[in-house]
Amino acid sequence: MWIGRPGPVQLDIPAAIVYEEGDDAGAPIWKPAQYRAPPPQPSLAQIRQAAALLIDAKHPIIFSGSGVDRAGATGALLELVELLNCPIIRSWSGRSTIPADHPNYVEASGFGGDAVKQEADVILVAGSRLGNLDLPYDKYWGDPATQKLIQIDIDPRNIGVSRPITLGIVADLKPSLENLVGELKAAQARSAIGAKLADPSREVVCSTGDGAAGFNFMEMQTAARENLRITVVVFAEGAWTMEEPNQLHRYGRTFGTQMGTVRWDKVAEGLGCHGQYVERIDELEPALTRARENEGPSVVCVKTDHAANLNIHPDFIKRFMEVYAGPIG
Repeated sequence: MWIGRPGPVQLDIPAAIVYEEGDDAGAPIWKPAQYRAPPPQPSLAQIRQAAALLIDAKHPIIFSGSGVDRAGATGALLELVELLNCPIIRSWSGRSTIPADHPNYVEASGFGGDAVKQEADVILVAGSRLGNLDLPYDKYWGDPATQKLIQIDIDPRNIGVSRPITLGIVADLKPSLENLVGELKAAQARSAIGAKLADPSREVVCSTGDGAAGFNFMEMQTAARENLRITVVVFAEGAWTMEEPNQLHRYGRTFGTQMGTVRWDKVAEGLGCHGQYVERIDELEPALTRARENEGPSVVCVKTDHAANLNIHPDFIKRFMEVYAGPIG
């Protein structure tokens, strides 16, 4: 059981305790509730104020971050989206909070996402700090003087960091969203309007580049050890292509970006996972089907074209450069 925003933890145990001898059967073991206070809960007044802002909104949107997943609040989030029938944008680190094929999902970094963010009169930010990768600058959003911002986060340090808030709720996200859903349902019931129920169950698929895989691929050994039924698709082009636009923009050339050939399917097999290698597009669907049918973790290594991946739309390159250099134009 954790309280607050999860992250790395160091547990320092004195040697006298580590090497203590005796019968551990007599050691008291307390339940977490016996030595930890529960996480902060939203007040009824805050929930009612948030519900009133959303009900009165003409163009509400939801911005979901990784805190939704960490709080186990994805089911409540989906139900809230369907109740409001509003657009939802997810942060870069909150990509697992809503399926990409959900009818209300809007890609944040596209022109459609820009239009939605600029039109919004009420924004609910759930479990996100709104960092420079997600904001990234006010020109992509509406005027903060006229947009009303509701922000719910368990960490008070994340509230109102990037934009001024109308309502900040420091509380556990799951009961906050569940209570907000309940309040909206009650308000809608008073006007004879119904709501659909969301199904929070989902299949877990991770897509990653080979550069990113180099940082975190040992997690697949944990997946194998725990026999987790997940599929990881590694796009293997043999380069840190994400860094090349920045280098080309600044220096007119690239350096240190080539990785060489890595067979991530073979690495996966060495870690105890099911591995497959795909070189042609007609091989992809059967490989994904076999991965889906596998009872444990699967890795599909897809050989991709470096030149094609580097051929990124100029508008996206411009936006990406703003993360490094600040607003352009």
